[in-house]
Amino acid sequence: MSRRKISESLWRFGDFVVILQLLLRETLQMARRIRIKINSTIKKRTILKASDYCLDISKLILAGVVIAGVVDLNTDKTMLLFAGAFAVVAIGLLGFFFYILGNQSKL
Repeated sequence: MSRRKISESLWRFGDFVVILQLLLRETLQMARRIRIKINSTIKKRTILKASDYCLDISKLILAGVVIAGVVDLNTDKTMLLFAGAFAVVAIGLLGFFFYILGNQSKL
C-alpha cells in the first residue's frame, strides 16, 4: 500500500474523530443548558452500560477483522489489521475507562 493511500485513510479517520468530538461537545453543552439533574445510581448504571456497549463493539470489530482476513477479498491485509487493532484497542480502553469510572464510590 502506498504512503498516499495510508495518509488519505488516516485523514479520513481523523475527520471522523473530529466530528465525534464536536458532537460530544455539543451534546454536553446542551445538557448543561438544560441542567439535567441525574441521581448517582442512574449515572452509575448508565456509565456501566456504556462500558458494556464499548466492550461489545470492540469484540464485534475484532470478529469483523478476523472474518475479513479469512475471506479472500481485495483488501490490504496489513492495513486491515492495523486499523482493526487500533479500533479494538481504542474502544476497548474506552470501555475499561467507563468500567473503572462506573465502579468508583463517588460519582
